[in-house]
Amino acid sequence: NGNSVSIYNLSTNTLDNIVVGDVPSALEEENGTVYILCSGVTWGGTPSSGKIVKLNLATNAITQTINFPEGQNPRFLAENNNKLYYSLNNQIYQIDTQSNSLPETALFTSNATAIYSLVVENNAIYIGDAKDFASNGEVKYYSLVGTELGKFSTGIGPNFITSN
Repeated sequence: NGNSVSIYNLSTNTLDNIVVGDVPSALEEENGTVYILCSGVTWGGTPSSGKIVKLNLATNAITQTINFPEGQNPRFLAENNNKLYYSLNNQIYQIDTQSNSLPETALFTSNATAIYSLVVENNAIYIGDAKDFASNGEVKYYSLVGTELGKFSTGIGPNFITSN
């Protein structure tokens, strides 16, 4: 599960381990800030909620922590044009990178059986649906306001999406 991220400085050959929160599961870097999504513990230990942690790469200091309410364990994180996107209980949320609080409402609700990946690229939100983890999955893609634009089949467990 873990609770830290490690930053290796190539110039000084030093490693900094920074405690951020339970289960850091995703991160994005933009303009010298690392946005870390901690999902929190949902099994195998004392339950904890998620959080978004902002880390300044110049100083390796945590500049802000936004805590999720008790029992909320977000997954996946994507950044696009100074906005962060994450999933929580099949809902997709959007938060400005400068915000100091979580959004009150979801951007949209996905009808995915099991969200297994989330990427924002080319002005679209892509969601990988692993379905039952035994048969082929699919990727659905949406506009940045949540309108479904299309979908395509994948192999089992689509957990990484990229474009060229």
